[in-house]
Amino acid sequence: RVMIALVVITFLVVLAAVMLSVSSGLRYFESKRKKQLVSVLRTVSEAGQEHVELLMDADSMNSGAQPMPGPQAVYDKLGVLISESGLNWDAKKLLILTCGAFAVGCVIGAMIPFEVSIFVRCFAVGSALAYVPFMMVKKARTKRLDGMEAQLPDALDFLARSMRAGHAFTISLEMVGQELADPLGQ
Repeated sequence: RVMIALVVITFLVVLAAVMLSVSSGLRYFESKRKKQLVSVLRTVSEAGQEHVELLMDADSMNSGAQPMPGPQAVYDKLGVLISESGLNWDAKKLLILTCGAFAVGCVIGAMIPFEVSIFVRCFAVGSALAYVPFMMVKKARTKRLDGMEAQLPDALDFLARSMRAGHAFTISLEMVGQELADPLGQ
């Protein structure tokens, strides 16, 4: 019995370490991709630095230590994450789905015939299922941002040609929005 519990705990620790390393790697490559995009925007932009900085992530510009976020900050970050994903959810719906998934996971964990404490089973399965709504939002966000990144060169080219033809910047932006498909067309 103790051996099984030890194996389960070891598995969870190794799983957490793998997830942390994958997350760190993804963040590294995302920041590298952002730097490349900013470099391209700086090259294309004739107006200079101030317009490019508007497109940069404000969090990436802050390198100092920040205090622990409060509940409102977490709620706001969830709202931004959902907004970037393009889903028509709000943070309240995401939290309700997460709590519902956790409850379902607890019921499933209680029904699993495994020689570990019922609380450990419920917590492990509930936590795993509670993460599913966040994964859905993150996957939708990644897909949407990748689509925007793929459309960006065409949009910039269209915008440059439109402005060379004598259209105002705002008119050119409206034309880009009408001509391009979602997600960048939005």
